Amino acid sequence: MEFASVPIIVTIVFVTMNLLKRTATNCEKFIKYVPIISAGLGAVIGVLCFFFAPEINIADNFLAAFVIGGASGLAATGTSQAIKQLSCKSKVDDTTNEQETTIVDTENSQKDDTTKTD
Repeated sequence: MEFASVPIIVTIVFVTMNLLKRTATNCEKFIKYVPIISAGLGAVIGVLCFFFAPEINIADNFLAAFVIGGASGLAATGTSQAIKQLSCKSKVDDTTNEQETTIVDTENSQKDDTTKTD
């Protein structure tokens, strides 16, 4: 069961943080500190697993359980961001195309200006 301990913590933190983000939609301060809160929550879960669920066997000592739990919490944040970035890819492509069009228009207008002055 020791291989399943990290994905269990990641899943618990991921679901908990998504629920908290949905309830605090207008709070920018909360969104700013989501990675820190996720790491703390993961660390707490890791320590709780160390003391109260020895069959999961997350680590050999308290400090290792704390660090593995914190890293698992950060992995949950990374997973959330990866899903968010992959689902918003089409919006980014549209913005990039608009920026490229603006750059091309600017270059063309600069060429026109130099031709007129000659």
